[in-house]
Amino acid sequence: MNIERFVLLLTVSALGHAAAVRADSVWPTRTYELSVANANGDSFLDCATFTADHALVLAESRGLIVDWLLESTDSSGRNFHAVSSGNRPSSNPYGLALHGRFVGTNAIRGDAVNDRGLTFMFTGRLTRACTLASTDDRRSPYAELPSSNVVFEPGPTSVAGTQYGVQLYGEEGGVVDDCYIFAINGTLSRSAGARLTWGMDRNNEGMGTFQAVGSNASAGLALRGEMASWGELRVHGIASSSTGLREIVGSGREAGACLAR
Repeated sequence: MNIERFVLLLTVSALGHAAAVRADSVWPTRTYELSVANANGDSFLDCATFTADHALVLAESRGLIVDWLLESTDSSGRNFHAVSSGNRPSSNPYGLALHGRFVGTNAIRGDAVNDRGLTFMFTGRLTRACTLASTDDRRSPYAELPSSNVVFEPGPTSVAGTQYGVQLYGEEGGVVDDCYIFAINGTLSRSAGARLTWGMDRNNEGMGTFQAVGSNASAGLALRGEMASWGELRVHGIASSSTGLREIVGSGREAGACLAR
């Protein structure tokens, strides 16, 4: 397992810069008309424009600044991660993370979570022009709160109530050893940084996956993870800061003694 993890980290080290280059060349500016549903049972339409300079413009985000990158370890070059910019945290009233995939030549799908703990699912189609019927200045639907207290039940296929020792490449400082403690109330405590908000939705709850986003001290950080069949937690994500965009990738295993802040 350690050899496989080391190879994974070396692969990301070699391809880390290539992710930004490939995003420009393979995915020029394009717009998708989205259908979005959240865990409260609400739904809405949105227009999502991915630009070649790694900006993601969400028409319904009401001014939220979002950055995006392709996942360099995905051989198909179709998986992406996005997060509200940590370069200008004061301009962003809330944190939002998106994790998705470009499907075929004209479709998109994925999941999202905000720093309030509300999760979203989205699907969309490529379009030349996308116009929303509503033009009011109401609060962004991405900023909504969960309709009830978030409580995740621990179980054999859930990360809720567990803790993992992970090794990550892409964090500031190079390769970082970290500790993730997944509280059942949706708080993700870490040893190598400020806390995040994590969540699962009805599509990924049974597959041992999670998605997380930061706010305040951890603004500009988005992570997504999934359990491998042998119990290893694979982690991917993106960090946005004043130094630019960085892809984050790593892996870890459940730990009985793991300390987090």
